[in-house]
Amino acid sequence: MLPEELTALFSLEAGKSRPALILDFKFSSDMRFLGMQPGFSWIRIKENITYAAAEERIDNEADMQAAYSLAEELRKRRVDRGAVVIDQPEPEARLVREQDRIRVELDPPEIFPRAQVMVSEFMILANSAVAEWASERDVPLVYRTQDIVLPEGSAGIWTDPVDVFQLVKNMGATVTDTEPRPHRGLGLSAYAPVTSPLRRYVDLVNAAQIFSWINRQKPYWTKQELSSRLSMLNSRIQAVSRVQKYRPRYWKLLYFLQNKDKLFSGVVVHNSGKLVTLALPGEKVLVRGQESLFGGKAMTGQRFLVRFSKVDPLHNELKVGEAWEE
Repeated sequence: MLPEELTALFSLEAGKSRPALILDFKFSSDMRFLGMQPGFSWIRIKENITYAAAEERIDNEADMQAAYSLAEELRKRRVDRGAVVIDQPEPEARLVREQDRIRVELDPPEIFPRAQVMVSEFMILANSAVAEWASERDVPLVYRTQDIVLPEGSAGIWTDPVDVFQLVKNMGATVTDTEPRPHRGLGLSAYAPVTSPLRRYVDLVNAAQIFSWINRQKPYWTKQELSSRLSMLNSRIQAVSRVQKYRPRYWKLLYFLQNKDKLFSGVVVHNSGKLVTLALPGEKVLVRGQESLFGGKAMTGQRFLVRFSKVDPLHNELKVGEAWEE
């Protein structure tokens, strides 16, 4: 995150003028991508639109309808190129004060499917177009890559917990690199993040590289200088990823601890012969238990009600104590 005194200058406050990276896209009449030209300029922000407002405007405004149609087509073409889209919205943790304690509630996520597709696809479009532009001009950038071979039939939009578990297990992690290699999970030939320079350091680096190239026809850092920083970047990215992963899990485990007598519904996603792994669809948590607890015959896709015998949010421990076939 940027220092607080800078966030005010760069925040997207309605009615204010702000410096921005401008990506000028060209598409054909049948929504084929023809090219992109980056630039920097001051812009005046007309308004901030929430997901809920955007979802409503898609039904009533022609430009929003056109934007959503383009986003749908972009996602379809990514899937045609092998993209794996995991569609499993997270519940929202809500803290409620009750006298001398804080109670955790897990609320179902607010879902605005069309608006969320618009935002995600346009961000992916921007990052992939920047990667292509930089690769063509040999502008050094930091890329996120996933140059792996995905199992046949992986492409698609996935929601079922069993399918998602198997796919994620086979996909592997993304890698930070200075070479524009493919990102198979996104169905892209290259991907260079640049859309969130206020909160992601790699995006800020890439924006600086583009700014320097446009204004001086040379990058701020050479490819060798960026490469020398990769180990530092990767260690920081991994640390941030751990925080992003375990912060919501902590609140979920605290919720389980406060509801330790409650039964939770789960579906078997894997059976190793000793341990059974279940996905809890409502809470979006994976848990494991001894196979003997499940009658020694748990099958993938089978549903069980479970009660936890041990929950330790601080040490990330969650242990199934009892299970009944649902």
